Amino acid sequence: KYLVAGQKLVVIAHKSGGLIRGHAVVQHVLGSPGGSTIISTVFHGILNVLDHGMTPDQAAALVRYHHQLLPRDEIFFSTATELPAALLRELNAMGYDAHAHDWPFGDLQILLRDGDSWQGGSDPRGRGVWRVVNPDDNF
Repeated sequence: KYLVAGQKLVVIAHKSGGLIRGHAVVQHVLGSPGGSTIISTVFHGILNVLDHGMTPDQAAALVRYHHQLLPRDEIFFSTATELPAALLRELNAMGYDAHAHDWPFGDLQILLRDGDSWQGGSDPRGRGVWRVVNPDDNF
């Protein structure tokens, strides 16, 4: 993000996935299409796996929501995964306008190192699948 005097705020969208390292090796790989919603989708995946102990499949299947800097009071959720009605009421009571985005977003793909192997998860609503390919395998 950067500011230019006398001009509007220009926001550079994060258009990449994420790698999480631990003990000098990559432990997690996450990614999703979606333009400005990529960072929300990847961040949800990281939180759900690391903080909530979910499997990659569980984290990839969850609700998607997105809140951007402006407008401050607007929260979008993916048309593929609606927020629970009780949560929508709570958000509304706090002054937020939570509503469905114009299209589904967040086709999250996750790889998680498990010792010498990998676990994976793909959003069941999307078109992706996870695979670990051994370079010695013949296709």
